[in-house]
Amino acid sequence: HTLALEAGGKKVFAWGSNATGQLGLIDSMGCGLDEREVPSSQVGEITVLQGGGSWLDGQRIIRTRDASGIENGVTSSKPEQIKQALDAGATALILEVPEREVPKAEKQKLLLPQEVHLGGIDTPISGVFASAECTFVTTEAKDQSPYGCGLNGDAQVGLGYASMAVKMLQPLSKVPAASVWLGGGLHYSAALADGKVFTWGKAEECGHGLGETAPPIVEPRAISGLPAIRNLRCGGHHTLACSSV
Repeated sequence: HTLALEAGGKKVFAWGSNATGQLGLIDSMGCGLDEREVPSSQVGEITVLQGGGSWLDGQRIIRTRDASGIENGVTSSKPEQIKQALDAGATALILEVPEREVPKAEKQKLLLPQEVHLGGIDTPISGVFASAECTFVTTEAKDQSPYGCGLNGDAQVGLGYASMAVKMLQPLSKVPAASVWLGGGLHYSAALADGKVFTWGKAEECGHGLGETAPPIVEPRAISGLPAIRNLRCGGHHTLACSSV
């Protein structure tokens, strides 16, 4: 996919594949992945999912949401753990909906520029960045975190949990607000902030920089051992960093 920022910083345009929500469109055109929210008051019987995890109404439970709006991944949690979260005040469960087959005609519309839904972003956009399957934007507000959407199966959007797709731009409170560049490969993402490189997502066979035995990183983590960095770029499975000296 491709991103373009209007000269005034008020609009962002995108085109290409939206299979994982990376275009950030309000109508989710071209994306067959979806989720369903179930309020805690409507939760019925929760059962064990073979291979790990829990079911509700024949659909996998992937996250819980607490009263403050914070969501936590529970893809591999057992029913009793889900019930404990509800007893502790979780207000809703998020379920994974079976994938929809996207018609060819719908995909073809995305070959032309579409306006990205900026939601509640009321500050001019300062930068747009496309990774392999994600979109990131930064704003001119120095204390405002970047926003991201797209493939999140390995937590590569940066929300602090894994999910199939994030279909509209969401604030990334865990990603440094000082980020001047963001990007990523197929399973991981990276940011450059204050001369430091932060990465998150899947470590195995990727340009993560945190070691081959590192577990999936759901929150940005600074890479140690690097000098001050001025430029950062990512390929599908590798990362390049240029030092300041």
